[in-house]
Amino acid sequence: MTGALVTVGAVLVIGIVMLAGFRWRYAIVTVRGASMEPALLDGDRVLVRRCGVGKLRTGQLVVFREPDPGGLRPRRRPACLTGANQENWIIKRVAAVPGDPVPQVARKAIVHTAVVPPRSVVALGDVVASCDSRLWGLVPASDILGTGTRRPGPTAAPGQVRSTRQGAHPRGSQ
Repeated sequence: MTGALVTVGAVLVIGIVMLAGFRWRYAIVTVRGASMEPALLDGDRVLVRRCGVGKLRTGQLVVFREPDPGGLRPRRRPACLTGANQENWIIKRVAAVPGDPVPQVARKAIVHTAVVPPRSVVALGDVVASCDSRLWGLVPASDILGTGTRRPGPTAAPGQVRSTRQGAHPRGSQ
């Protein structure tokens, strides 16, 4: 009987350690707003793998703390991080990583360099009118939570990106 209790206890401890490791390595973000349509819709949930700038590649989704350029704008809640603190998080797409040229569309906000410096990225929304590096400039590595890996739960068929919710109209046609 004692051996069985030790085995159950060991399995329980291993399970708790694995769960803690998963929660430290991953987070779930709920998308708020239309800046990533059609790839991500308002209300979609994205699994985020915590990582630094060195792991990011152009075209990946990136989640980072909402910039506050000089305190000029009131802070809003564009994304919610499930199971973590209540910071404001943004989800955008990596447009340039350290060493890449600054994209032309972001040069008005990033005037001090033509190349993305170390420990920074340029992040843009999929919608041209998005608030992103075109407004804020560079995203510092210290503000990056990680990269969006996939939507958890049932969505479109494997390999497909859903463009609208069933019964909803695309925002452009409303």
